[in-house]
Amino acid sequence: MPEGIRDVEVQSGDEGQLQEISVTFGPHHALRIYEEDDEVRFRLVATHHGFDATASGDLPTELEDVINLVRKEREDLIVDRIES
Repeated sequence: MPEGIRDVEVQSGDEGQLQEISVTFGPHHALRIYEEDDEVRFRLVATHHGFDATASGDLPTELEDVINLVRKEREDLIVDRIES
């Protein structure tokens, strides 16, 4: 199985605005951040298992709810900023 970051795709709209970012990584993982119907959405999958959540709008977003669920279940994985 391939490892590492295998593919990154960036799609822009007609006026140059970002519309979608997709990353394929590890043996079978993929991340997609995209706009749909004026919402930002976040999709994370491992083969055929994953979730899709809103990442815009009123707080907390669906993505924030998912992050908080993971933080409750896996305290060993908690980070509080994007930098390493």
